[in-house]
Amino acid sequence: MKSASSDTSAIGPRLTLAFVVLVLLIAVGNGLVLWQFQTARLQTNRLTSAQQQLSAAFQLQVNLLSFHQTLRDLSDSTNARRLSAETVALRETLSDEGLHIKTALASLPANTTVDPALLAIMESIQATLPAQLEAINALNYTVLWNPNVDPRNATFGFINQDRNNPRDIQIGARFTF
Repeated sequence: MKSASSDTSAIGPRLTLAFVVLVLLIAVGNGLVLWQFQTARLQTNRLTSAQQQLSAAFQLQVNLLSFHQTLRDLSDSTNARRLSAETVALRETLSDEGLHIKTALASLPANTTVDPALLAIMESIQATLPAQLEAINALNYTVLWNPNVDPRNATFGFINQDRNNPRDIQIGARFTF
């Protein structure tokens, strides 16, 4: 018969070996989890930079559509003074928005590649879209017809027409890509 002390001495190395194996498995599992977190962080950074690029492109589209709508409203109003007053503000706003978008693209993480087409479009818009807003005949004056000289007419003495069509407004914008 074996003594109790010999049974405990045989269990000791096996328990130590099992404990070492468990510690190694835990360390490998923790390393795998850390690697997965690193991979997820890199993918998150890539998706964040792609989202920022898409946001910048969307903001550019919104600004151009707003610019176009404002131009349409100005041309529909045929108000030369309003056109003159708002042209400067439109140019400044568009320029400021373009700089804001370029700053947003420049602040992307260093390992992010920006679509070269987006940068080329931004540069061409900023170079050519201090748009060719032209008010043709904005300083033209009205040439009036003679007044109504029929004393029996209710509009006697009034000038009802002009001889020319002053203040015709033409608005143009050129986009170069």
